[in-house]
Amino acid sequence: MSNQISWLTPQAAQETRTKLLEALGTENQPGQWMDFMEAVTRLLPEVLSVGAPSIDTIQKSAIGQLGFKSWREMIEAPQERGGLGWNFSAWKAWRRAWRRVQDYPYLRNLQLTSSEVNRLHQEAETFPTSAAELEAWREQKEAQKQERKGAIRDQIANLENQVKALEKERDQGQANNQALRNQVEQLSQRLEALATDLGQANADRTHLAAELKTINQSQQEISGKLEKARKALKRHQGMTRWDHLKRAFGRD
Repeated sequence: MSNQISWLTPQAAQETRTKLLEALGTENQPGQWMDFMEAVTRLLPEVLSVGAPSIDTIQKSAIGQLGFKSWREMIEAPQERGGLGWNFSAWKAWRRAWRRVQDYPYLRNLQLTSSEVNRLHQEAETFPTSAAELEAWREQKEAQKQERKGAIRDQIANLENQVKALEKERDQGQANNQALRNQVEQLSQRLEALATDLGQANADRTHLAAELKTINQSQQEISGKLEKARKALKRHQGMTRWDHLKRAFGRD
C-alpha cells in the first residue's frame, strides 16, 4: 500500500506526511510535541482553525491528497495505509496546550509536556505571562503543597496521640476490669464460706434446739418429782409420833 501511496499522491503531500511522522516519532521527549504542533501549524494550518475544515479545504490539502476524508481519519489510520497511526484524543490534548503556547510564546522554550501546560491552565487562577511568573507560581504551589503536607502530618500526629490515649484508657480499663474480677472472685469465695458457715450454724441450731427440748423435758420430769417430794415431805412433817408408829406397823 505504501508503494501505491508513493506514486498515486502528489510529492508535496507525501513530504508533508513524512515530516509529520518524523515529528511525531520523537513525541517521548517532554517538549517535542511542540515541534509536531509547529509542523502541523506550518504544513496543515487548516486543521487548527476554529471548527471543522470544509470538505473542499480537506480535499485540496495533503489530507485529501493522501486519500483521507478528515484529519481524524488520517491521524487514526495505520501507517501502512498512509495514516499517522496515532491517537485522536492525544491530538486534542496537544491542540489545547498549543493554544496556550501560542498565547504565551515563552512556553516554547521550556521543556513542558502538553499535560503540564493543560494542567497549568486549569490550576492557575491567572496564567503566568513569563518564565519568572511561572517559576513564582511553581514555588507558591510547592509551598502550599508543603503546607498541606505539614497540616496532614500534624493531623496524623494528632490522630496517633488520640490512638495512644485510647489504647492507654483501654489498657487501664482492662486492668480495672481485672481488679474488679479479682474482687468479685474474692467476694464469691467469702460468700461461699459464709454460706458454709451459715449451713453449719443452722445445723448447730437444730442440734441445740433438740438438746434444749430434751433438757426441758428432763426439767419437767425433775420438777414433777420434786413437787411429789415436797408434798411427801409436807405430809411427813404434819404427822405425829403416833402416826409414824402406826405407819411403821402398816396401819394408817
